[in-house]
Amino acid sequence: LVCAFYVKAHGFRGCGLGFLVIATSSMNEYGAVLLMIGIILGAFFSEDGATITAASLAASHLLEPRLAFVSAFAGLWAGDLGVYVLARRVGLSLARRRWVSSWIGRSIHETGATTLSDGRVGLAVSRFIPGTRLPAYVSAGIRRMPVQTFLTITAFTAVAWVLLMFTLVRLVPSRAARSEERRVGKECRSR
Repeated sequence: LVCAFYVKAHGFRGCGLGFLVIATSSMNEYGAVLLMIGIILGAFFSEDGATITAASLAASHLLEPRLAFVSAFAGLWAGDLGVYVLARRVGLSLARRRWVSSWIGRSIHETGATTLSDGRVGLAVSRFIPGTRLPAYVSAGIRRMPVQTFLTITAFTAVAWVLLMFTLVRLVPSRAARSEERRVGKECRSR
């Protein structure tokens, strides 16, 4: 596969893997749509995995970067909204159950909703701190944060997160990819 990227970048077809270049460069719109759907659905299982996959597909030119970005964002945002809606619908009734209330404390089920500003900063920061996103989204749903506020905060943080991941995927492996590209190029030329 690395040889195929070398071939695509340098136009050298002596590697015997030129068919990979043709397959990836001629991917039709249905292939792109399937990749986008896979990224969006994949975000429901692993947001970070789907985002890194989208960034990798964009960096390797297998999916147009704007489509990959929008797919990753849509998957993250839809998953965020799903958790929030579920918590908003059933969260308060679950919070009143004895076995759940011991986990979350008394403040939620005794006071119900809190002030509008409560939880906004925590919600925004939770996108960037591992292990805090789910509790923050569930809390926002149980505390009945306004939907528009939740959507606005999660949209901005999802865009920031996807941008960060795309930038990291684009920058971090570049040195390793260049050395691998040189190594593979030497192997291809020696054949």
